[in-house]
Amino acid sequence: MNGRPRRRPSDEAPYLEVLVRDLQRQNREAAGVVGSLPWRLAFADDRLRAVEAPKADTSEIAPGCDSVRSHAETTQTPATPRNGRPWWRQW
Repeated sequence: MNGRPRRRPSDEAPYLEVLVRDLQRQNREAAGVVGSLPWRLAFADDRLRAVEAPKADTSEIAPGCDSVRSHAETTQTPATPRNGRPWWRQW
């Protein structure tokens, strides 16, 4: 031995054993979660790319506007109002 007298197991030994087992179980669970993170991240990235709208040219989105957002001339004319009233006021 190393020169120290052997000590008797304390009354806390069973509790410490349960604690160590519980910590080992938690460690295994955490390692499993951390191990699955790269797969989950790749899945989420693929999913975002699938639902992401394609980048469109602004001239296709707003034909009446140029790239600096100033209004350009359009070839359409507004509809003639009925009875001199706006389109939303028909009665």
